[in-house]
Order: sequence, then C-alpha cells, then structure tokens
Amino acid sequence: MDLYQSNDIYEVLRFKDRDDWLIGREAGIGGSDASVCLGMNRWKTTRDLWLQKTGRQPLEDISEKPYVIYGVAKEPQLRAGFALDYEDIYEVQYEPDVILRNRAHPFMLYSPDGLLYEKATGRKGIFEAKTHAIRNASDWNAWREGIGFDEYFVQVLHGLNVTGFQFVELRVELKRSPQYKQIRTYHIDIEDEDIPAQMKAVYEAVDEYWNRYVIGGEEPPVVAYL
Repeated sequence: MDLYQSNDIYEVLRFKDRDDWLIGREAGIGGSDASVCLGMNRWKTTRDLWLQKTGRQPLEDISEKPYVIYGVAKEPQLRAGFALDYEDIYEVQYEPDVILRNRAHPFMLYSPDGLLYEKATGRKGIFEAKTHAIRNASDWNAWREGIGFDEYFVQVLHGLNVTGFQFVELRVELKRSPQYKQIRTYHIDIEDEDIPAQMKAVYEAVDEYWNRYVIGGEEPPVVAYL
C-alpha cells in the first residue's frame, strides 16, 4: 500500500525542492507550528507565529544553524536504522519535499519523516526522527521518563489529526557527547487511554489559532513556554 497517495482523509502535495516546500508550509499550521498554538514551544511564542503566518514578519532562515544541519543529516540514518530494526513489523515509506494536507481542514498540514504500514494488522502510522543534545541531568531524566519535550508530543498528535492514522514511532538520537549517543524509540498510539482526548485538545487549539488569529486577524496573547 502506497501511503503517499491522496485519499479521503488527506491530500499529498509534492514540491520540486526544499525551498518550495518551506514556502508551502506557510499555507497552514504544520507539525512544528502546532505546539506554538498551544504555547508549548521552546523557540517561538504565539505572537511570533502570528507575525509569520500573517506576513507581518518574514520566516527566519535557520537552515545554516548547526543543530539544523546536524538534524537534517541524521534523519535518513535514523530512518534507515529504524527500518532495519523493525523490518519484520513495518514497511517504512518516505518521500522528500512532501506535505500532507487534511481535506476536511485544509489549514492542517503535516510533513512526516516517514510513513509506516504495520504488516500484521494493516494499521498505518507516522515515523518521526529527532536529534537532541543532552545538556544536564534533568534533561536526561525527562527523556528517560518519556518524550522529553512537549513540543515533540504535540507535533505528532497533530500528525495523527491530519492523517487519521493510528500510531506514531518517534526515533530519537540522544547525544551527550560525540562519543556517547543513545537511540530511543517512543510509541504513541490512539488506543492508549489518554491519546484521543489529547489529540482533540491539539485540534481545538490549532483550529482556534488559525481561524481566530490568522484568518480573523486578531493578535493573540503572547504565550511563551518556559
């Protein structure tokens, strides 16, 4: 089954290169934007996103930042490693420079690092790859106890809302030094008791942000995640 085909739930938008893809992301709320809508992003406030989405402020080019360069370079390695580790369980699919757009809510966009087909059940899922530098003990403990940052969790819940899929596999490289790295995989599933309600909360926040602040033009209250 080719998951990168338009269907009743989402439309597949293909772009000629990364630059065009970056422009395409501005036509709605993507995964990395979703946490901003809830005031749960470490790097951007609700007002920052509003200025960007309404064209009042150009999108910051972060492509040359070292952590971005590193993350982009590691993504295919994390995906390939996951495909090998889980080859008996999942078929891993990937297309670059693609955005999935929800048909019922066209402002809801998602650019997955991969899509997953569970061989035994036919269930469909999202693959996401992250890299994170561990800086202190509390940072490490956060990842030991679960997904280290709320923004990643909100991102993948938004992806489930866009696609209608059933689960996410989040593959993370935790890096304490060039010599010490650890790969962890976190599973998020709509069958987990709290996930449907959390998905609903993400949808409601994204819907309000887009229609009230972006389309409606009202300036949102400034919410920064501390």
